[in-house]
Amino acid sequence: MAPLRHLFMVLVGVGAFPWDMQCNLDTLSVNSFTTSRMATTAQSLKATTFVTVTSSSPTNTYVPGETYTVTVAHTFPYDQKAQVTAGILSGGTANNNNQGPRCQNTYPETQSNTYTWIAPSAGSGPVEFHIVVGNYDNLYKVPTFTMTEATASPTITMHPTAASVSPTQSPVVPTSSPTAPTCADGPLETLLSYPCSFSTKGFTVDWAYNTSHLSLQISQSTGGWVGFGFGDRMVDSHAAIGWCTGTANVNVEEYFLGGRTTSSVNIGNTILYQKSCSEVNGKTSVRYVRPLSSPDRIIDLNGDNKVIMAWGSSDSKSTHSGSHSARASINFKTGTGKAEEENKDAELAHGSLMWLAFAFFMPVGAFMPSLGKICLPKYWFYIHAMFQMTAGVLALIGMAIALASFEEPLEGNHGKLGVTLFVLAAVQIIAGSLFRPKKTDIPTCKRNAWYYGHLLLGFVIIFLGCLNVYSGLSENGEDEDSGGGDEDDDEGSGSMLFRRLHTVWLVILALTLVGTIIWVIYKRYKSSKSATEPKQFDDEGKIQSELPSRVDGVPVQHLDPGEMKTAALQSVDMGKMSIGEDFVDEEVEV
Repeated sequence: MAPLRHLFMVLVGVGAFPWDMQCNLDTLSVNSFTTSRMATTAQSLKATTFVTVTSSSPTNTYVPGETYTVTVAHTFPYDQKAQVTAGILSGGTANNNNQGPRCQNTYPETQSNTYTWIAPSAGSGPVEFHIVVGNYDNLYKVPTFTMTEATASPTITMHPTAASVSPTQSPVVPTSSPTAPTCADGPLETLLSYPCSFSTKGFTVDWAYNTSHLSLQISQSTGGWVGFGFGDRMVDSHAAIGWCTGTANVNVEEYFLGGRTTSSVNIGNTILYQKSCSEVNGKTSVRYVRPLSSPDRIIDLNGDNKVIMAWGSSDSKSTHSGSHSARASINFKTGTGKAEEENKDAELAHGSLMWLAFAFFMPVGAFMPSLGKICLPKYWFYIHAMFQMTAGVLALIGMAIALASFEEPLEGNHGKLGVTLFVLAAVQIIAGSLFRPKKTDIPTCKRNAWYYGHLLLGFVIIFLGCLNVYSGLSENGEDEDSGGGDEDDDEGSGSMLFRRLHTVWLVILALTLVGTIIWVIYKRYKSSKSATEPKQFDDEGKIQSELPSRVDGVPVQHLDPGEMKTAALQSVDMGKMSIGEDFVDEEVEV
């Protein structure tokens, strides 16, 4: 009969265990967890040791009114039933109306489920969690799990900080003169304010610690996520990342940063406790407690710890620009910290080399095929080639410096465009030196294709390269809303000066280009006009001032216009260049 009833329950989509174990209990005690609806065929409750119960409170204590999580896990998949003696319990997965504020069912079978529990009011004392796992035939009673009410820590009032746990709580005012900060605290669950704090680029870290755990609050002026981790670089580090999605949803976990993409950022092995998040007036604050020693990281309280900070604008994992990150060294025991800036020498070297490559040598070298013929007619081609080769070498060195010295150099658009331009420049140099078709009296299709491709690609590289200089200067100077301090203001002022100087240089290049185009058009006009005038030649082929009176025995005045034009064109140098070839061509055979 029992197997048939069990089969019927499964077929109609109702599990035997949750149906039998209703939440309106008739009796409740340590050794008994039965209801009048329990099926008579169900076996007696059995003791169990294969179930673990953990809470988000490291010491299994609670602050009245605070929210905690309680996780029930076991080796085999079973249904779960949890009932609490006080407070409000939620998080069951059974789709029925047999759950209440103090009782939750989890069905179908699972190996782990996390419940949310709101602690009761002050004075409630110890709260017991009575939990049963099993199925229709086997029910296992888990040893009672207890949360005790925390008492206030008298040390909190001794060392207040400006950072508060939540916007509604006010810092505790000391009754005596301030003393040197002491970052150690007793029960971390009772923290109303943090004794130690550090800030850089608008990113604030507040903390307190005890013998086994570190309580942290990280804040930044952003409406998205904030992250704080340990290590000297983002990649291969572990970081807690959190964001707020409403009052009921807190997304705070510790992640392993395996790469520079969101797909390589995965949840690590460190369990965080007391997780909370608030977003007030455009500022996101995330609070959590982590163990001092975990499989991912051991925090050294007796020395400096390399830490990383970052933030983004979205309520999910996402990439960030270089200006939205920071690094520092913090001693959690003494409460001291020092920001670690990017290598300024490397930044200066990278920027200088890239400016020389894309804003000086490339454009100046590009003018040589036209302007160089005026001043250096015999050497313009060699100068053109030398300038472009020099630009390529400088760009290679500048890119190597960025990859070796900068944090996440390829995350932003500046780095991605820089690599693209370097590849295009390499193609341009190789094509211009190794695959240049030989010039002939009558241009071939291959020659024309190479010439126009070389001209167009060179213009694109120079144009985008000069624009990318602006992008690099903008990333070096902080964004206006990045929360930078005085040093960031100095960097922004310096970047503004360089942007203005770069703009002046681009204006000079633009005027030079316009002047070159006007000169080429004028030269073309004179060449075309001269080609239509009759010319005569002496015995050595030199042009005379007038045509002979006869051509092939025919008087000049008897020639038709076509014959006269043919005679005149004999004096035109067939190697003359068109308007476009004044920019890129060679009269020197190499």
